[in-house]
Amino acid sequence: RGIAGGSGASRRGGREETQDAAVRLEGPLERPAAVRGSQPGAAGGDGRALEVEHDQEVKGAADVQRGALFAKLGKQLRSALEQGGNTPANSALASAIQKCKDNKMPKDVIERAIEKAEQSRQGHTLRYEGTGPHGVSVIVHAITENKSRTAARLREAFKHSGGNMGEPNTVLFKFQRLGNISLSGIPEEKNDEVMEVAIELGAEELDDRGEGEWIIKCEPEALGKIAGGMKEAGFDPDSSSIVFEPMARVMIEAGEQQDAVGKFLDAIEGVEDVDEMFHDADMNAVGD
Repeated sequence: RGIAGGSGASRRGGREETQDAAVRLEGPLERPAAVRGSQPGAAGGDGRALEVEHDQEVKGAADVQRGALFAKLGKQLRSALEQGGNTPANSALASAIQKCKDNKMPKDVIERAIEKAEQSRQGHTLRYEGTGPHGVSVIVHAITENKSRTAARLREAFKHSGGNMGEPNTVLFKFQRLGNISLSGIPEEKNDEVMEVAIELGAEELDDRGEGEWIIKCEPEALGKIAGGMKEAGFDPDSSSIVFEPMARVMIEAGEQQDAVGKFLDAIEGVEDVDEMFHDADMNAVGD
């Protein structure tokens, strides 16, 4: 999904039970100090509850990482399709598909990502705009063959999560349309070369995110030239796309505000036809 959109995180719980070897010992066992003095029978239940809670947190964090990885791989598929189409001769697409398989992306997810990318190339991408709780603005790109169905689903998602889907250009003026190129796996000794090549090609902004990751911003019209030039220089982009970046962020306070905005963004992103979402919420505010 879109870089400002972030990707909506799902949280699922799960627990893998293990058998304590101590139960095979003969004789009475002393209860752990942490549960001494509790009611008979409560210790085991409390322990299992804590175990479930911990496993849910671990599983939730893993789901977030997996979702972010799949979103990144999906962008790489789309970028490869835009470069050479869905043909056997498109080596970039073959490489992107293999990378998806190596990262255990399910076959149906890969096929759906390719199908959406194909529809996007054929002009079936629609843009919707609206507002959410606490003054948040969103731009939504959907890929669909049924405009009425998608509009109805999005309008329902806006309505039931505290938002309002507006008319075209309702919030568009709050965003800047930019070309966005992402790189990864860049050795530290190559950082200067990345900057030199990108600037020479016409990049307007470079963001070194650390650990070999770079984001290059440019005018939309220069996107193809810069992405191609970076590849020729040996810095093959993970993805290159047009994004909508907010010109100002809306501060969302920790607690109730972030809960409401988070649910709203998850609801919009959860609509099946949604491909990308851009918003202006700053969810990094810290509560008192």
